[in-house]
Amino acid sequence: MDEPSIRTPDQRLRVFVSSTLAELAEERGAVHDAIERLQLTPVMFELGARPHPPRNLYRAYLEQSHIFVGIYWQRYGWVAPGETVSGLEDEYLLSNGLPRLLYVKAPAEEREPRLGQLLRRIQGDDTASYKSFRTPDELARLVAADLAVLLSERFTSMGPPTGVVTFLFVELPGCGPELAESASGEVEQTRTK
Repeated sequence: MDEPSIRTPDQRLRVFVSSTLAELAEERGAVHDAIERLQLTPVMFELGARPHPPRNLYRAYLEQSHIFVGIYWQRYGWVAPGETVSGLEDEYLLSNGLPRLLYVKAPAEEREPRLGQLLRRIQGDDTASYKSFRTPDELARLVAADLAVLLSERFTSMGPPTGVVTFLFVELPGCGPELAESASGEVEQTRTK
């Protein structure tokens, strides 16, 4: 029988936040705060300078994350020399296998064609749905609510705990023997000396 994993309190679910940085800075801040209010860990590219190339950094962060949050508006993002997709699209592609929560800001009269193609491909993949939003506050409320639902779904899909639980009642000085009943319904006479 495997022992349950006991984690230290600092090891919380990590939520990777993907978007273009400059155009959605306010929204990223709102999402960061919403994630922290749920006592989860936001994983964001801008949370500190690191001595690693950007592509290696976001890939490593994504590998260590449990949930992917994608936020999209008008910009597709920068395509590095020698690459065929932007970091934004690469993050989405690499998030395959993680639960994805996706949000698209509206209106978007100046959406870049490659971002439009990515969003159409996301719709066609039919692996995740997305919601539209207009303000950072609305986005924060959506992310908090959707994370809570996701966690509830994951927790309840595990089913009730399994195994045998045994309760042991001992004879205390001055008292008679007690009965002990295991979770399986068996009753045993238990005495201590």
